[in-house]
Amino acid sequence: MSLKIAAALLAGTASLAILMPAAGHAAENDQSAASLEEIVVTAEKTNRTLRDTATSVAVMTGEDVKETPGADSTYDLLGLIPNLVANRSANNAPAIRGIDGGGPAIGANAFFAGTRPRINFQVDGRTLTFNEAIYIDGGIWDMQQMEVYRGPQSTLQGRNAVGGVIAIKTADPTFDWHGRARALMGGDDLRQISGAVGGPILPDALAFRVAADYRREDAYVETHPYEQLSDPGRYPRSICAASFSLSRSRHPMSARS
Repeated sequence: MSLKIAAALLAGTASLAILMPAAGHAAENDQSAASLEEIVVTAEKTNRTLRDTATSVAVMTGEDVKETPGADSTYDLLGLIPNLVANRSANNAPAIRGIDGGGPAIGANAFFAGTRPRINFQVDGRTLTFNEAIYIDGGIWDMQQMEVYRGPQSTLQGRNAVGGVIAIKTADPTFDWHGRARALMGGDDLRQISGAVGGPILPDALAFRVAADYRREDAYVETHPYEQLSDPGRYPRSICAASFSLSRSRHPMSARS
């Protein structure tokens, strides 16, 4: 009888020894899952977590940009989004799920006469004009995240969003002093200088952030100057943005320019 009791005790001890590490691993997994930062999308006119939205949306954050070698413009990122085709050299709008975002007119016809695009481009909630979206390859130096909505968004964004929405959100001001800068040099006489700085104006009440990005590079082919332009083969690009955040009763409001 005593042998049976001893065997039962040994079996129970072995079971506890097996279950305790498993329980510990489960607790660690739950803790790590809870510590993951949730991604919040904003282009649907409301803040909603990526997990809760029913729309097919791809999100690239500022951290993704840092981990993507050679990414310097919106088209560099759009080329990595599934179900989206972006051909920057053709001066055409991206196509989402086979729907051309440029509308009925393309090229010079769209540039001079305008068109009705099928994809809505936004920066901080402002819809870009067709020429801004297609012919100006925006920088992503101070980008917080980019949201690409695949599929019709006309209910919220209007008739120019039958193909989808590409929404870019720049970094928000914070109440802690911060700043960063970078300088790049490369082939084709590439030069780029970027910087951003921000902090509180009034503690816990008003904050600011200023970001600037300048880039220039030469064309792939040699060009000759003419009367109106001394160096037609050089392509400069400069971006400067300022934003302010006002906090009242823990409800922050932001303004950008």
